[in-house]
Amino acid sequence: MLELSFIFIYLLFAPTKAKIKAGVIATIVVVLCSTTAIISAYVFHDHHRRKVFVGTVGLVASVAMYAAPLVVVKQVIMTKSVEFMPFYLSFSPS
Repeated sequence: MLELSFIFIYLLFAPTKAKIKAGVIATIVVVLCSTTAIISAYVFHDHHRRKVFVGTVGLVASVAMYAAPLVVVKQVIMTKSVEFMPFYLSFSPS
C-alpha cells in the first residue's frame, strides 16, 4: 500500500509525458508478476520446481536492477565526461 501511495502521488503531480512512462512501466511490472504467478500455479505442480522457477525470475529481476546503472557507466566511458554520472552512483560502495 505504501508503494502504491507513492506511485499515486507521483502520477498526481507529474507532467503528462512522465505519467505515460510511469503507467507503461507499472503495467509491465504487473503483467510480469501476474504471469509469473499464473505460470507457477498452473504449470508447476511440484513445490520444488515452483521455488526454482520463482527464484529464477527473482534472480533475473535482481541482476537487471543492479546492472541497470552500468548503462550510465558506458555513457561516461564513451563520452569521456562525468556529466551524466549521478553522484550517489559514484559514492555507493556496491
